[in-house]
Amino acid sequence: MAFAGMSRGGGPRQTQGMKWLGPLLGPVERFLSGGRSNDPLYLTNRSLSQKIRVWVMVAVPCLLIIGFVALALSRKFFDPPDTAKARDLTPAEISRKILPNLATDLKIDARNEVEVVEVHIDRAGLTLTGSIRNNSTREIAVVDVAFNLTDAAGAQLGAVNGHVENLGPKATKSFQAPLTQQNAAVAMVRDVSTSH
Repeated sequence: MAFAGMSRGGGPRQTQGMKWLGPLLGPVERFLSGGRSNDPLYLTNRSLSQKIRVWVMVAVPCLLIIGFVALALSRKFFDPPDTAKARDLTPAEISRKILPNLATDLKIDARNEVEVVEVHIDRAGLTLTGSIRNNSTREIAVVDVAFNLTDAAGAQLGAVNGHVENLGPKATKSFQAPLTQQNAAVAMVRDVSTSH
């Protein structure tokens, strides 16, 4: 007859699966079994307190790991403290930073005599349509507006001119110009010229 769970000394073979514990093997076995037992079925005949003790040894490290992971994910304890949000610079501060030697009393004369009110590219009919307004109190004989054309990605495709004649004071007139660029998507005003 052979007893698989018995060692030569007659006691249970408790050290077979826990050799990695080394010198702690004896105290761990005593703790798990609630004291040395010569019963070969000591794991199935444990008391309720012994079973609870084993579950506590397994559950406490698991709960500690879950708690640490939850804290790490919540970012409440591990994030750096919030710093004050940097305020946005004003346009004057940006210009002083980029161009520190630029004169502050610089004035650019803008010609407000003629204004491009709207411009639209009609891709179906391949035309550029728009309207021009005369902001002055005198009649303008001819207005020519040069537009740069780009595609949807911003690549330059070429240019086209809008032409209006006899634009009265404070009046608005439409213009239309044919396009040869089939994929034109954006028209930008490059130059406005007038003659009286």
